[in-house]
Amino acid sequence: MLAPSMRSLAAISILAFILVNPSGVAQVLKSSNLELRLVRQVGPELAEGVVMAGPFGISISASATIYVADDLAHQIYVLDTELRYLRSIGKHGANAGEFSYPDDAVEGADGLLYVADTGNNRVQIIRPDGRHIRTVSRFGWLRTRFRNPRAIKFGTAGQFYVADWGNHAIQLLDVHGRLIMTLGGHGTGPGEFDGPIDVDTDAAGRIFVVDHGNHRVQIFDESGQFVSQFGTYGSAAGQFKHPSGIAITADGLVFVADTGNHRVQVFSSGGQPLSQFGRLGEGPTEFLEASDIAVHKNGDVYVVDKGNHRVQQFRATVQ
Repeated sequence: MLAPSMRSLAAISILAFILVNPSGVAQVLKSSNLELRLVRQVGPELAEGVVMAGPFGISISASATIYVADDLAHQIYVLDTELRYLRSIGKHGANAGEFSYPDDAVEGADGLLYVADTGNNRVQIIRPDGRHIRTVSRFGWLRTRFRNPRAIKFGTAGQFYVADWGNHAIQLLDVHGRLIMTLGGHGTGPGEFDGPIDVDTDAAGRIFVVDHGNHRVQIFDESGQFVSQFGTYGSAAGQFKHPSGIAITADGLVFVADTGNHRVQVFSSGGQPLSQFGRLGEGPTEFLEASDIAVHKNGDVYVVDKGNHRVQQFRATVQ
């Protein structure tokens, strides 16, 4: 979600972010009317003895708490909006409250944390202090049976979508974990997926699915009917190499973590490419497999830089 002061961004037809200093030490990306500044970054070390091993998914709660899922450390990190470390949740294992390669953690309206416990083929619902409440699903084929769930997104009335990677499906569940609707199936055609890895919804209720193996984003209406798609394999503007994350603002800007191209691309709500930022590297504003994005209500953009074991925070201002 973008803050009201950022609403004019949606009307900009081409944003054309450019690195100010091509040497790789630049901390500002800008066009003639927009500046995206690197505010700060955190990682690999978060605190003494706490080191990011493989950060993957990121989310921001309504109370402005940031959750980062580290699928190699088998933990969820809790940060504030200035990327200060608060605590860790979980440890490696298969018992209640333990995780195996978790890829996402999202806070629901009920204040509980919903974790895509990918390696354990389940969604765990826990308190913010880590205490286990309940578990949704076990390993299996569809019908609220998961095979490596990768991401979670809340819809209306507590319903939530799960990107079910191994079943090549998006499952919509109610607050009790009962199946409402399933999208997809394995394939390359419209409405089919090859490893759906993330999901988000826009203000109109449309469902955007990051179709990782097919190098595209697919759009469905609220009832699950296929609407359109954008993206093909490649490195040109509007193309993807194994995209992994998505975040949609209140004004309909679509941010996609184009993981294999080590960048973030920005699209209109209809899938037209508007901009991109980042490139392969270890310096500020550079990425090594950007895997997910979250946009704060104040307009700040947080990018998980998986291969560099860090999170970068950007702030955008209209000139």
